[in-house]
Amino acid sequence: MSFWSKRGLDAGTRELPFEVILHHMVVPMFVLNAKGEVVFWNEACAELTGLPAHEVMGTSNHWRGFYQQARPCLADLVLQGAQERAGALYAAHSDQAAKDGRMLAQNWCDLPCGKRRYLRIDAGPLRGPDGETNFVVETLQDLTAIKEAEAQIIAEREAVARQQHSVMESLGHGLEALARGDLQNQLTTAFPGEYDRLRKNFNAALEQLAETMQAVRGNSGGVRASARQMAQSADDLARGTTQTENALCRTAEAMELITSSARNAANGTSEASRVVTSARKEAEQSGGVVREAVNAMGEIEASSRQIGNIIGVIDEIAFQTNLLALNAGVEAARAGDAGRGFAVVATEVRALAQRSADAAKEIKALVSTSGAQVEAGVRLVGEAGAALTRIVTHVEQLNGMINAVADAARQQGIGLTDMDKALAQMNEVRGKNARLVEQANAASHALNEDAETLEGLLLKFRLAGGTVSRPTRETALVI
Repeated sequence: MSFWSKRGLDAGTRELPFEVILHHMVVPMFVLNAKGEVVFWNEACAELTGLPAHEVMGTSNHWRGFYQQARPCLADLVLQGAQERAGALYAAHSDQAAKDGRMLAQNWCDLPCGKRRYLRIDAGPLRGPDGETNFVVETLQDLTAIKEAEAQIIAEREAVARQQHSVMESLGHGLEALARGDLQNQLTTAFPGEYDRLRKNFNAALEQLAETMQAVRGNSGGVRASARQMAQSADDLARGTTQTENALCRTAEAMELITSSARNAANGTSEASRVVTSARKEAEQSGGVVREAVNAMGEIEASSRQIGNIIGVIDEIAFQTNLLALNAGVEAARAGDAGRGFAVVATEVRALAQRSADAAKEIKALVSTSGAQVEAGVRLVGEAGAALTRIVTHVEQLNGMINAVADAARQQGIGLTDMDKALAQMNEVRGKNARLVEQANAASHALNEDAETLEGLLLKFRLAGGTVSRPTRETALVI
């Protein structure tokens, strides 16, 4: 008896060959009633499972069409409302579809025909007017080809992944050896397929790197030796610059002292020239005074001669007076007593004349002495005049020399000023050179440190000739 003729289906529906259509539908389908018994099993389902409909109709053994052991089908879970068990029984299921009682799932099924199929299962309830589930319809879709294609794709992906893993593992070992500095560890095992080109490129790059390291190893010694020489030369140059700086400072100080001394000398020569000029003028004035003194001494000499002449006259008068007094005394003696008074006068006149004669002699002697002294004074004043003339000449010569010295001192001062400026420029250039030397010194030491670092890095690489040994080649560097 068909479920289509039960449960109050109208007569129009019963008269339609609907059941026949479902029996011949290409979609595998079966129907369970509320008791879980099979009430419909179409031909497509029988063909899929290899289980004919008469073996399952009216029974609950529909599981035999899909599994080797008894277990709930998806329609049973819908009928029981046990959607939560789908996750444990099926390979895949949809929680979204379970909200309206319908369930979707996928699973591998071992069919009675001996085949293993991956089926997409769709089970949904058919409810009556009272809302109770009267039937559950389950449709099946064979996804085995798709699943097998997916499995093949997965297998191919896994194979590719295994190949990639093998390639990555080999490359990883090669790169690990390269990270340790081993440039001899080439990849000898061929990679699968197109990956082998990657291996060849890696080996070629390794060979190129090894050749480069060999070349670097050959030159690193010279670089380090040159850097060491540069650092040493820079240190020597720095010390020489420091010594030059000290020498320039001392020279500048000495030049400053010399310039000050030359300036003082120039000032002194100018003052000396002024003093000598003043002395020359005073000497010329003294020469005029000496000439006047010579003239005055000449006049004194003439006056002395005149005084001598006058004294001679006085001496002659005294002599005559003395003779007259002597004659008067003789005449008074002849006169006797009458001439006694006259004799006394004559005696007094004689004594006076004698004193006058004596005084005239003394004056004459003094005038003679004074004349001699005047002559000596005239001679000395003449000599002094001649000496003053020579002094004036010498002073003029000395003035010319002092002026020449003053000019030379001024020229020397100008030259020393220029030398001072040159020393200042040299000091400025020395400061710039010192800064450049300091920079070069720092750069050379940095280069030396970099060379040592490079040499230390090269020691980590193992080349065809063994590990990189410390180079010993020295390169002469002249600065």
